Amino acid sequence: MDKSIFSDNRFKKSLIFFSALLFFLLFILINFKLLTDRLSSPSLVLKKYFKSLYLQDYQKSYQLIHNKDKKYKSFQEFLREKNSPSSIKDIIEASVLPLSRIGTIKTSKNEIEIEVIQKTPDTDNAASLQLIKKIESFSKEDTQGKVRNRNILKFVKNNSIPLKDSPKKYHLISEKGKWKVYLNWERLLEIKGELEAAKKHEINNELEQAIKKYNTVLKLDNQNEKAKERINVISSIIKKREYISKIKFIKIEAKWYKEPKLGKKLGIFGEIKNNGNATIKDIQIEIKLLDQNGEIIFEEDISPISEEGKVTKARLFKPNSIVKFGYRIEDPLPKWKGKISYRVKNILFE
Repeated sequence: MDKSIFSDNRFKKSLIFFSALLFFLLFILINFKLLTDRLSSPSLVLKKYFKSLYLQDYQKSYQLIHNKDKKYKSFQEFLREKNSPSSIKDIIEASVLPLSRIGTIKTSKNEIEIEVIQKTPDTDNAASLQLIKKIESFSKEDTQGKVRNRNILKFVKNNSIPLKDSPKKYHLISEKGKWKVYLNWERLLEIKGELEAAKKHEINNELEQAIKKYNTVLKLDNQNEKAKERINVISSIIKKREYISKIKFIKIEAKWYKEPKLGKKLGIFGEIKNNGNATIKDIQIEIKLLDQNGEIIFEEDISPISEEGKVTKARLFKPNSIVKFGYRIEDPLPKWKGKISYRVKNILFE
């Protein structure tokens, strides 16, 4: 038999073997690549970030954050911030991170936006607020937070603390071929500065300027709860202040009078008119009685509309209506010489 035939067969077998081997290696390589891509997928990186926060492995958390953010906050600053949460609500949110679920994912060339449905305490729920107070008490004992998150998560589950779904968007950016969490700390620093400026305006009673600053915060972060809350509070204060100017005192005086079985008593009597177009269900009038030198010897807030036992009856203060009131002062005031100071301090709309 011709030796060349055997040589051809051996060559064909070798070719088949090496082709199969090459195909097998290529298959392993492709699957390994798919596996590593899966392990480093944006959603998985975000889950690792959440897990590290829950486990309080803040070094790992910081490693998963993009270098763009690290220009604005060092690891020590990050660590200090996490070890000193600003509120019990922040502590609970960190503790229930394992309950979060991934929502919609939007992709672009080098950036991923992931919506996460996070659990947050329902602060509008009375039961939730009571349980939060309990959590606050035992979280204070655990000052280092070593087992804090685990205990709170267990407490939340066992006591069915009312939680609500709070969608929050996270961004991940590729860094040297790996996905990293991008928190945009540059913007957060800007927001922090605007919030501090707004607070200063509030302290200085510059309410319109404070609202402008809070609106700037909402332009940077339209989900900022602090800004929304303060705008609502300040707007209510401004509305009340503007309306208070429409409450007119027809007359008010403090005088001595005789009361059956009690004898001579000092009382404050007056009439007020609502010149506005809103109905008021409560009003506070600040009363000050002064001595002959103008020094305050008695000070108290009275409510001519709803305070039972000190006024004629509870009622609503409707537009263009007049309310008469009388208030008996229980304290003996021998130094009082007939001087009185008064103002509308607060109102509550129906």
